[in-house]
Amino acid sequence: MNTISIHWTPDLAVGITEIDDQHRQLFSLLADFYTNLQKGAGRDVLAKMLEDLMTYAGQHFIAEEAYLKDHPDLAQHRQQHYSFIKQMNQYERDYLHGNISLSVDMVKYVTNWLQGHISGTDKEFFSSMQSKAE
Repeated sequence: MNTISIHWTPDLAVGITEIDDQHRQLFSLLADFYTNLQKGAGRDVLAKMLEDLMTYAGQHFIAEEAYLKDHPDLAQHRQQHYSFIKQMNQYERDYLHGNISLSVDMVKYVTNWLQGHISGTDKEFFSSMQSKAE
């Protein structure tokens, strides 16, 4: 099976401890999910882990958007979060209805999305908010 590198790295830091900790936790939840997927964990275990990941992501997005509430482009940022949750809901629905197996493709999607969103949008938004605060 292909291995995927799933870990938070210091270059993903946005400079807000709470948000950086949450980003680390998202990567940790995804890595745990992937490990269990590779080990052939049962359907119920993987479904619960997926639900936990999605719940945590939703909570994180609420916290992140609260930090960015005064950013002029918050609606654009919120839309990216919404699109991610929508895609994850589709993965979950498909899985629960037996249409797909939870695959490496989903793990790759989440890993790439997190890395791209954090290193791009999040860093840009938090940087501009910190510049205004100075």
